[in-house]
Amino acid sequence: RSLLISTDEVFCEIAGRYAQAWGIATNVATDAEAALEIIQTGAAEHHEDWIAIIDVTTVDADAAVRVLTAHGMPSRSLLRAGAGERLSRPVRQSQMFDSIVEALEGPRVRPRPPAEPMTDGGSALPHRVLVAEDNASLRDILAQQFAHLHVPVEIVENGRQALEALARERPAMVFMDCHMPEMDGFTATSAIRDAEKTSGGHIPIIAMTANAFKEDREACLAIGMDDYLAKPVRLADLRNAVARWSALTDSMPEPG
Repeated sequence: RSLLISTDEVFCEIAGRYAQAWGIATNVATDAEAALEIIQTGAAEHHEDWIAIIDVTTVDADAAVRVLTAHGMPSRSLLRAGAGERLSRPVRQSQMFDSIVEALEGPRVRPRPPAEPMTDGGSALPHRVLVAEDNASLRDILAQQFAHLHVPVEIVENGRQALEALARERPAMVFMDCHMPEMDGFTATSAIRDAEKTSGGHIPIIAMTANAFKEDREACLAIGMDDYLAKPVRLADLRNAVARWSALTDSMPEPG
C-alpha cells in the first residue's frame, strides 16, 4: 500500500497512477494527522506494510515523519519528494519505482517459491543471457529468478557495461533496463543495432521498465528492442520471455 501525503492534486494523480500500474493500492492524505488516520483504519495489518511518499513542497514533511515513525512505520518507508530529495519533482516513474524497491529491502522482502526450471524439451535452453540493470536490489532479484529457472546469466549495471560484455561473448538474449546511468538502455540498444548492420545477425533485446504504459512500450519497440517486460518483472513473465526468445533465436542466423 502507498500513502501519498500532499495537497497537490496533480502530484497525487501522477504518483498514484504510477503506483497503481505496479499493483500498489494508493491512499491520499493532505497532512500528518490525516495520514495517520488512514494507516490506522486501513486494511493493512502492519504499519510497516506501507510506503509513504511525502511531498515536501506542500506539507510539513518533518511532522509527517515524526507522526508516522512514532506509530510503527520504518523510516526507510518514508520517501520525500521535492528538490534535492530522494525523489525529485516532477516525479519520474523509473525513479519512483527504484526508490520503492530500495525501501522494501531487508526483512520485508519475501523469498519467492522455487519455480519450475526451464527444460530443453521443445526448444534449447539459452547458453547465457545478459541483464543490464542499475538498481542493486533488482539485480539481486533477477539473479534469483534466473537461478530458479536454471538459466545462466551475466548481470551488469548499465548500457556501457552491456556493450563491453557483448564484445566479449555473444549471449542468447539481452534483458535491458531502459533508464540507467552512464548509458541508458535506449542508447545501448541503438549501438547494438548499428553494429549488427555490419556484423549481421540479430540478438533479441527485451526491455525492462517501470514505465508501464502503451506509449512506453511503443518507444521501446521503435528504438529496436524486440519485447517488453513491465517492472516489477514477474517470474512467470520472465520464464515466458526466455522460452519465447530461445525458440526464435534457434532459427536466427549467427552474425557473420
